[in-house]
Amino acid sequence: MVTWNFSFAPRTYQTKAADWALKKRQGVCCLPTGTGKTLVAVLWLKFLFESEEVNKALILEPTRLLVNQTTEYFLQKASVECIPIDGRIPKDKRRELWASVEIAVATPETVFNDIEDVNMDAIVVDECHHTVGQDACAKVMANLEPEWRLGLSAFVPERREQEIKHLIGPIRRWGWSDPEIAPFVPNWIGEIYEGHLDPNEQVLLGAIRRLPIEPGLNPGLLERYLTRDGSTAVKETLTKKNRLAEAFGEMLLPMVPDNMHKLEAVREVVNTHEPHKAIVFVDRVVIADRVSALLSQMKPVVFKGKSGRFDQSTALNQAHHKDTRLVVSTSAGEEGIDLPSADLLVIWGNAASDIRFIQRLGRMMRKTGEGLKFATFVVTPESSDFNSFVEGLSKAAEAGTIDVEKTFGWDPEVLWPKTTWWHVSELLRENPKPLKEMADTLEVREELAEKVIANTVRKGRLFYIYDVEGIVREAEAEGDKWTKEYIEGLFEETLSNNDSRLDSEWFRRAAWNMATSMMGRMRQYRIYALTDDVRSLKQQYPFQFSHQDCKMILEEQHRQSQAKRGRGSHYTVLRGVGPLVSPADDLWGTAVWLAKIPDVQSIALRRRKSERLIYYFQPQSEEILRAVVENAARLFELIDHHRYNARFGGVHD
Repeated sequence: MVTWNFSFAPRTYQTKAADWALKKRQGVCCLPTGTGKTLVAVLWLKFLFESEEVNKALILEPTRLLVNQTTEYFLQKASVECIPIDGRIPKDKRRELWASVEIAVATPETVFNDIEDVNMDAIVVDECHHTVGQDACAKVMANLEPEWRLGLSAFVPERREQEIKHLIGPIRRWGWSDPEIAPFVPNWIGEIYEGHLDPNEQVLLGAIRRLPIEPGLNPGLLERYLTRDGSTAVKETLTKKNRLAEAFGEMLLPMVPDNMHKLEAVREVVNTHEPHKAIVFVDRVVIADRVSALLSQMKPVVFKGKSGRFDQSTALNQAHHKDTRLVVSTSAGEEGIDLPSADLLVIWGNAASDIRFIQRLGRMMRKTGEGLKFATFVVTPESSDFNSFVEGLSKAAEAGTIDVEKTFGWDPEVLWPKTTWWHVSELLRENPKPLKEMADTLEVREELAEKVIANTVRKGRLFYIYDVEGIVREAEAEGDKWTKEYIEGLFEETLSNNDSRLDSEWFRRAAWNMATSMMGRMRQYRIYALTDDVRSLKQQYPFQFSHQDCKMILEEQHRQSQAKRGRGSHYTVLRGVGPLVSPADDLWGTAVWLAKIPDVQSIALRRRKSERLIYYFQPQSEEILRAVVENAARLFELIDHHRYNARFGGVHD
């Protein structure tokens, strides 16, 4: 039995909407985005379950992102655990879930594939303006026909009304100017539409991720072009004269389709909103031309930058003309141009840059008195393109430019389950791992995993220690290798010149020192863990820590000092506490003092100039500071042990 425990007080218009829908049994509530339509569904379902009118209910969401969002929303607002069901769950397991679930949340594609196993008393159709024609949502509603039906949407186009009324029920609209609603409506609304890679593009993506990395050659760019712009962008890159084309063109071109997987999503956005004027931002001329051709009925104008063949002045005049309903602008064309005000902004290529993110939204954010505006981001789920969107949005939110919950209508944390970071955090939960192992498990390139990890380390979600035993093992191997080469070369010289300068022990010690100083700073030896999971790290890697009284100098570096001095390692001894730290010390005071220093970028622990371990984060707690101090102490302990062997043990065979 579903138990409801509300953590909120519904607004008047939300209660009225739910009451109207209950009286109608079947109906559609149209409320502006950002006014809490999902809460209407919560109130509606609460009454139906508590009055025992229904035992099983289904919530249809158009994307997996919204499936996650709605599941989390019901849990937070009503303490009700809905069950998300998607195609990644095995068929047999889905059949069991459909039979036992009380409230399920799924995409219409998943439900239609399992239609013979689905039997519901009530259905909520979110974003119900999709419920027409051959859309999976329309097919589901035509096949299930439950007694209780609730449709939710911000806008139902007039041409779709009859079909939606037939499949769901009568439509009632609450406008954004309604006095009960107006105080809660933001100046602009944010939306996400998904564009999925087709099977051929998925194969191409797998091939790109297996490409080798070489100095000055980053195949990760091809992955970015594919997920952001489509396979057409990859083909365009590989048919031009560049290093990527020279290295991979012959191998990849035969398998590259000519496709832009976001095109249909853009068409759906425009058809849904029927804007007076729309602006679409893209990153390539070839995409701008394709979007313009697709939506030619809107009399589009395309901005292609400042090339000699493009008359920017004429295009700008055309863009401001009332008959021009669509402006398509490349990234080169969007800078410094007085584009007209629009009621719909579509972002094709997502940028992690907060500046570019905010600049593109500039026309949406300022009030013009022209009614509600929409900014729609077209994203490729679970890809670097989606990661860029989340990163740009997060930076804009941190800067105070965007209220994500008010503008998009949901908690920003809902985005994380679609990002590489979320998968990284789930992978690391109670199971710390090195970078390469994480990248292999996630099936992403190491540079992508490293970029995501670096961002999350800076944000304080992750920290790392070093595999100091691995450092020492490889340093010893390198030292032995160099010593062997030295001995073999010098032995031949000794035989020919009757020279007795052979001092292998001295050379081995010198080689060991050189190898150790090199290895201690290498990224591949880092082992990452969640900042709230130090315990698992120590349990899984107990030999990476030492509790001996090893005195080290603690240094810190902050971003401001680095910016002034340029690149390089400019560290200063920590002031205000004793400069020496040890695993045997009480580190609480040191951690507190370190946390007070603004903008710390990294810390270093060293004994000599050549023996330093750098940790690129500010320890948030004594527990994390102790972990890195014990980790550094273990390295120095192993160094001393191997130095002793190098001095008295001779050369290893």
